[in-house]
Amino acid sequence: MNGYQRYIILLCMLLFAVRLIGQPVSKKYGRQTDPISQARSIKSEKPEKAIRLLNQALQQGLKKGDYTTVADAYILLGEIYEDIGQKDLALQRYQQAGQFLDTFKQPSLQAENYTRIGNLQVELGLYAEAERNFQYCLNMEGINNSTWVKCKEGLADAKRKQGAFEQSEAIYDTIDEVLTQQRDSIGMARVSAKRSQNYLSNQDFNNAQGYYSNSIQLLPEKVQNYEDYQPIEEANRALIDALEGEDAKYNLSQNTLLEQEKRFVPPVAQLNEQMQLAELSLNSGRVEEAEEVLSALKNNLTFDIEPIKKANVHKLSSSVKLEKGDYKGAIEEYQQYISENDEALARQEAELAQQANILREQGAVDLAIKDYLLQQTEQNLLHNQIKAQRLYIALLALLLLAVGIAYILVRRKEHKRRRANNMLEIKSLRAQMNPHFIFNALNSINNFISRQDERSANKYLSDFARLMRLVLEHNQKEFISLEEELRLLELYLKLEHARFEEKFDYKIHKDAGLHLAEIEIPPMLIQPFVENAVWHGLRYKTSKGALSLHIQKEKEEELIIKIADNGIGRTRSIAAKTDQQSRYKSTGVNNVNHRIELINELYDKQYQLEITNNNDQEEDVGTLVTLIIPLTAKEA
Repeated sequence: MNGYQRYIILLCMLLFAVRLIGQPVSKKYGRQTDPISQARSIKSEKPEKAIRLLNQALQQGLKKGDYTTVADAYILLGEIYEDIGQKDLALQRYQQAGQFLDTFKQPSLQAENYTRIGNLQVELGLYAEAERNFQYCLNMEGINNSTWVKCKEGLADAKRKQGAFEQSEAIYDTIDEVLTQQRDSIGMARVSAKRSQNYLSNQDFNNAQGYYSNSIQLLPEKVQNYEDYQPIEEANRALIDALEGEDAKYNLSQNTLLEQEKRFVPPVAQLNEQMQLAELSLNSGRVEEAEEVLSALKNNLTFDIEPIKKANVHKLSSSVKLEKGDYKGAIEEYQQYISENDEALARQEAELAQQANILREQGAVDLAIKDYLLQQTEQNLLHNQIKAQRLYIALLALLLLAVGIAYILVRRKEHKRRRANNMLEIKSLRAQMNPHFIFNALNSINNFISRQDERSANKYLSDFARLMRLVLEHNQKEFISLEEELRLLELYLKLEHARFEEKFDYKIHKDAGLHLAEIEIPPMLIQPFVENAVWHGLRYKTSKGALSLHIQKEKEEELIIKIADNGIGRTRSIAAKTDQQSRYKSTGVNNVNHRIELINELYDKQYQLEITNNNDQEEDVGTLVTLIIPLTAKEA
């Protein structure tokens, strides 16, 4: 190697070293980015870890007096809570961020935070507070046009939600002019959709439909984010609900889907519209069209579509095939629905567990901040106790107060955790009851099929599909009205009577003056007792039996529900069971007992249950179930 070659190699090494020095030092070379940047990059995939990083940022920012970092950390915490649907907690964090933003006067940052706070308050129904924050935003000097439009639009939304039609329309007019000048087609489409809802609330259906059509036409050829399309979808749903006649609803949905196909919209938006069109087609008797829409829809069920949406597709497809008489296909689709629904439930449980972890991490953040504040208080106390004994006593009292507050907050967090666990257990018990209930009903269908009674089986299967729809709809709710529960019971008894028509008659008695739609109870609370009366009491009876359900209000604050039968009674029912049946535990009644215990603890209720013999004087003593339901002041 000659001197010239050595010179070239040395020069290349020097240039490489200069390049390395000039580049920002990353985590790869030993230095990590700041906690807020790291938290922002992982907040969607690992929110718990992001909160721990933000805890570090908060402590560092408070220690250094870096209030910009503290405000950024609180804003990012608010975004995490918004992502998981904890809007109250998100609002608190944005408000905490606002306190620090006010200390270093940056109008653009303050205005953006006022917008976040205002939008959340609109969602939470705090319209007066939302208006104040949007007005603060608009009063800030030097804010950009984008922030001004957001604040103005938020103010119009708050007015619209309160029914102030003329005021909101005037504000939307102003926003439209600015968006038109900026040629912001997505913004104009969004505002047009909101104006559609505004006219709809004012009973002006023509303008409501006109603005909705306009919102679709204003959309660009490609809409990247589902959030940009959501206002149009909300306006669509509002119009569908308001229109009279299935044909009008069908035409609106079909036209919307045609417009979607002309441009690229997010797949989830098209899926939602296809689902709606299929339902409307089925409701209006267009069964073939519903099947075509569902067939096209299934081709678009990609892996990133939520399981609950896939489950709803298969559920609706099962109903369509059932309507066409394709029972095998209906059962296959229903099995697909059950599979996807199980996956959705598993995902919901995972999300609940993640939320519980996030809340625990937030508890650690609050405690760490309080510990820091306590340490600061102690230091100040030590520095000042020489100056004045009286000041020392006052600071010590504040310290004790802070400790007491921290203790109360920890207890509250523990209570929330227990509450979340109880709610999860209640959902688990409801999920256990559905397979048990479906199994018994399918046994009845099998009975008709085995007797080759095709007409009865078809009728029974149709009623069974309606019953399953009610059961699955109720399963999504914590409480339903007593009127809905009775509707399910009447349909269930109709099915059981069709199978055991020679075994029993039934009656449902309701006191006059009871407003059943206003009384709320947990779903599937009464049905297991009715099912036990039929399956374990009346079907073993040699003569024709009777089942009665009495609903009466004996006290102002209590509702009494009595389920009485003249079956063979509990003792003889146990003796009549086969060995296999004896080993079978009554899942429905046991679950109801456990659910009642959990509901009494979780919601501070006083549900009471008593099961006795109906008549000790006769051979068939029967069973009497008495359920006492406490009424709220509104229900009473």
